[in-house]
Amino acid sequence: MSNKVWIVDTSVLCNILSVPHKNQNKEQVIADFRERIQNDDSFLLPYTVIVETGNHIGQANGDRYALAERFVSLVDQSIDGNAPWKTMKVPSKEKVKEWIVGFPDNAARTKGYGDHSIIKEWQEYSDTHKGLSVSIWTLDSDLVGYNSN
Repeated sequence: MSNKVWIVDTSVLCNILSVPHKNQNKEQVIADFRERIQNDDSFLLPYTVIVETGNHIGQANGDRYALAERFVSLVDQSIDGNAPWKTMKVPSKEKVKEWIVGFPDNAARTKGYGDHSIIKEWQEYSDTHKGLSVSIWTLDSDLVGYNSN
C-alpha cells in the first residue's frame, strides 16, 4: 500500500519531460519523484495534464518531435499501467457539465479551467478514497495546498 497519492500537475510533468522553458525545476522535481517512488507513493495523471503538457510540447523550442515521442511513450505506459503513475479517467460529458458550473467563480479569481478541473478531480478522488492521503503535486501557486487527510 502506498503512503500517499499524488495527482501530477502540468508543471511537474513538464519538468519530468524537460519541456524547454517549462523545466526550470527539473533537478528538484526528479529528486522528489525518486524519493516518492522509494516511499511507495502512487501517481495519477489527469487527462487535463496530458492535454496541457501536449500543448506546451507543440509550442516548445528545440526538437519537438523527439520530445513528443517521449511524451507519447510516457502516456502510453501510464495508460497500460507500466509507468510509476496511472492515467485518470477521461471526464465524461456529464462530468464536464457538472464541473463547468463552478468555473466562473474560479475564472474570476484568475484560475483557468485546467486548474479548475484538476481540483475537481482531486476532490472526487479524495471523496471516493477517504482512507488515503491525496495531494496535488504542483509547482503552480494556484494548486498548492490541496491535500486530504
